[in-house]
Order: sequence, then C-alpha cells, then structure tokens
Amino acid sequence: MGKVKLLPLDKRSKNNPLIQYLLGKKVIIEEAISEEDSAAAYAVIAGATDADASAAAAGAAATIAGAVRLEDIKVEHDVLQGQYKIDKGGKKIMTLGLANCVAVTIYDPRTQTGALAHFDPAQESGHMFGNMISGFNQKNYDQLEIRLVGGWSGNSERVVHYLRQQIASRGLKITSEDVLGDNISRRIVLDTANGNLTYIQAN
Repeated sequence: MGKVKLLPLDKRSKNNPLIQYLLGKKVIIEEAISEEDSAAAYAVIAGATDADASAAAAGAAATIAGAVRLEDIKVEHDVLQGQYKIDKGGKKIMTLGLANCVAVTIYDPRTQTGALAHFDPAQESGHMFGNMISGFNQKNYDQLEIRLVGGWSGNSERVVHYLRQQIASRGLKITSEDVLGDNISRRIVLDTANGNLTYIQAN
C-alpha cells in the first residue's frame, strides 16, 4: 500500500492498532485535504493487506508482563497527545496510544504528587516538560522519580533524545526507561498514591 493522506485524526482513530501501525510506518499522513479525498483514503486503509493488519494486531496486542484490564482501574485523568496532567493524593493519571509517542512520568514520593505528559513526535512540544517540572513548585528535585515509556525504533529516537536532554539539563536523573522497540502500543496509568506505573492490556 502506498502513502495515504488523511484529514487530522481524532483520538479514537489514533488508538486503532492498524492506524497506529500505519502511522508509525509513515504509510498514512495527516494533512489538510478535502473530506471526499479523506473518505477515499479510509477506503484504501479498509482494504489494507492481511500482512499489514496482522502486524498491527501483533504490535498492539504484544503482551506486557503485569498488564491489567482498563475496566479494573478507576482513572481520574486521561492525557491526550500533546498534553500533561499533574495531581496528587491517590488520583490516577492515564495515557493511551504510546505507539510512536513517548510519555514522561514524574513522581514526588514526599508529597505524593505525580505528573504524566504525552509527547507526540509529530507535534511541537514547546515548553511542556519545563511547565510540568515547574508544577511541582519546589527548589529541590533530587527525590523525583522520572520514567520514560513508549516510542518505536526507527521513528521515535528524536523525541527520546530530546526528553533525555531536557531531564539531564536540569540535573535530574531518569529512574527507568521502557522506550522504543518494534510496533508496541503501550498504555499506562500512574498512581499518585505510590508512584507505581501500571500497563493496560490492549483491547
């Protein structure tokens, strides 16, 4: 299947495993085109080869040890692409669709404050990381637990490098990383009660 242009996708479309796979492979491109052309493009995607569909399903459904069902967790916040959220006191913050996107979580165990940001390689992040750090409103950040999750090899290295630079430039250290890999679409929940990161099973 050649390159296909689509109108900018909504959240539901971007969470579709096949769409995520094709976006990651740059088979489909979001662009301002007519609705008629976009409808025709969706018809092309619907006729994607079995190999494309199988690869997408395999990547999205890749088993992650300890992953739980979304319906088994009560979530207060759902963070979309290009957004971040800070909360505390046991609130849970979730983000989905970490295919070629990368999430950063920050947790302060002293105040039980947590933050989660969803960085999309296709979007300018601006000062999002700096704003998220500033939201902790403190001078000493040594106790912060910082994790990176998401991204695809051959697609997301730039955003991973950018985030590592942003973290190091502030004298901070990364607690753990689960980044890059082959077409895995990760879904995570940060629990501000304890800083635990839970993976959500694919549908």
